[in-house]
Amino acid sequence: IDLPRDAARKLVAAMAHPLNQVVLDAGATRVVEGHAMLRPALGGALPGRQDCRYQRLWAEGRGSWAAPQALRESEAQGMFGWAVIYEVDAWERVMGGEPLEPGIVDEGCLHARRDEEVRLEQAFPCGYGEHAVARRRAVRAAWQSAGRLRRPGLMTAQARWRLFDALRDSLVAPALLLLLVLCWTALTEPAFWTAAVLAVFFLPGLLGSLVALIDRPHDAPWRQHLEAWTRGARVPLVRAALATSFLPHAAWSQCDALLRALFKWPDPAGTRAMPAVVQYLVTMWFAPTLAVAIALLLTFANPYSLFPAAPLLLVWFLSPLLAWWTGLPARPRPPRLSAARQALLQRVARRSWAFFEDFAGPANNWLPPESVQEQPEMLADGRTTPEG
Repeated sequence: IDLPRDAARKLVAAMAHPLNQVVLDAGATRVVEGHAMLRPALGGALPGRQDCRYQRLWAEGRGSWAAPQALRESEAQGMFGWAVIYEVDAWERVMGGEPLEPGIVDEGCLHARRDEEVRLEQAFPCGYGEHAVARRRAVRAAWQSAGRLRRPGLMTAQARWRLFDALRDSLVAPALLLLLVLCWTALTEPAFWTAAVLAVFFLPGLLGSLVALIDRPHDAPWRQHLEAWTRGARVPLVRAALATSFLPHAAWSQCDALLRALFKWPDPAGTRAMPAVVQYLVTMWFAPTLAVAIALLLTFANPYSLFPAAPLLLVWFLSPLLAWWTGLPARPRPPRLSAARQALLQRVARRSWAFFEDFAGPANNWLPPESVQEQPEMLADGRTTPEG
């Protein structure tokens, strides 16, 4: 996480504000007033020239209608780190020094508040492997804190609901995988039920695309609106396709995190250094193994289900190679602009520079004015401020 200049000073000043001072109850076990935790706004950083395809997939929707959806998904899946400032004395009294990973429980118990004046940026995971590790860590932290739902009065209602939603979300991938196997082996019309299950991934993006297509700004030409809509619609649909491709590994990883959190098993030891493609084949072994096992099962149990299941089984079998490919550096594409657009950009650049030539000359000590009025007559405000 990049810490901008003065970010720490602003967080400390906000924590020391009188309205944020912590007031505990009589037993010093619950925050009654104030905030013992402040969270700065956290978002994804712009992709660099050497970033991988997976990073660009999450960052390409910036500035379009798909950006809020991508931010919600990235926060829900634990893609971003944890950046907070604590009131240490209140944390020790309320949490009792329990060695839990920071998460929703801390926010609920300490009456956390988001400080929108401080914004931090973090690069998106460089590949599906890093994303899966972050997602697994978030699932394990949520299930480690599940017991606190039975303790009334400790967490706020909003935090309890967020923790419950995180627990529910951790069971979605195993449930969908189980439903697909069930509809292929036991149900009639497996093609219909396969489409119904996959609609969980694709339907939100399709509905969002339809709403964005209809919701055209009144002052935007249709051509410009369609270009922006196409740029935003492609990103959630590609993410949904990748989520479908990585479904077996996601289900396996989240079930493993759940069991290790409930039974307090230690995390597996790290693997030795190896090429990236071999690393993905080792860590995602469950997906191709499951694809082969389901294909053999359907061959004897329900051969007619092989036709609708074959494309998905093939994608699951090749999912380690797909994850490795998405982690490769993306090749920068040179902009392809028509002659008319190049002329437009040149005119805009010339007009922008003409402002400084006209108003930031020797007469103003080479400083731009506060503002310029064009109508009813040209008038420049010669004041200069840091905000100007």
